[in-house]
Amino acid sequence: MNGTFQKISPFDRAFQYGDGIFRTFVVDNKKVVHWKHHYKKIVEDCLAMRINPPKEKDLLSDIH
Repeated sequence: MNGTFQKISPFDRAFQYGDGIFRTFVVDNKKVVHWKHHYKKIVEDCLAMRINPPKEKDLLSDIH
């Protein structure tokens, strides 16, 4: 990640099955429209998939 190797267990579900979530955002003037709503849904989706949700500031940093 970010140019460094990460150790992932071969038994990790994401590794075995490619679990993940996908969301589409509208961006206006370099800001995600309705960001709080989208972040809430991302957290809900992650929890439903038993994925640790990212911290809001980290996710926003990755988006920008």
